[in-house]
Amino acid sequence: MELLRLSAFTRQEQVALWNEAFADYLVTATMTEASFKARMESLFLFEEESLVATMNGEPAGIALTGTRAFQSKKIA
Repeated sequence: MELLRLSAFTRQEQVALWNEAFADYLVTATMTEASFKARMESLFLFEEESLVATMNGEPAGIALTGTRAFQSKKIA
């Protein structure tokens, strides 16, 4: 397994990874490039802090994360 930063992928690839990861979700979670960008911004998520797990060179998982200050503490 290898971990890559989400920023190593184009926005189109990022959205495809998200949509694949949530294809079987109970509620519709399909994103467009615009809605994915809006979600990242509204939740203070960052491409440089988010990761994509790969196995044998193929994406196998995605973890979106970000850090920010909250009540004088850094949170993720």
